[in-house]
Amino acid sequence: MGKTSETHPNLFPLEEKFVSFGWHASTVDGHDVESLIKNLEINSDKPKIIIAKTIKGKGVTYMQENPIWHYRSPDKDELLIAVREIKGSIDEE
Repeated sequence: MGKTSETHPNLFPLEEKFVSFGWHASTVDGHDVESLIKNLEINSDKPKIIIAKTIKGKGVTYMQENPIWHYRSPDKDELLIAVREIKGSIDEE
């Protein structure tokens, strides 16, 4: 229950490991859709991996960086709060 970099430190640095095995690898902000699309469109004759760095529960204050939300579903009231917060962040853009 924690960040992969802390619970499985031997996996890192991920990008360098994939490159050493002949893959085309890139690390992006997993919340940046434009960056994800740009990296998906890269043509390569190598296998491709995109390492998307994300924040658990991003955009919902009571969920953000709280590992319990990896397996727990919100109740009705919590869901309403989450929808309001996400909708509010979209409206601000």
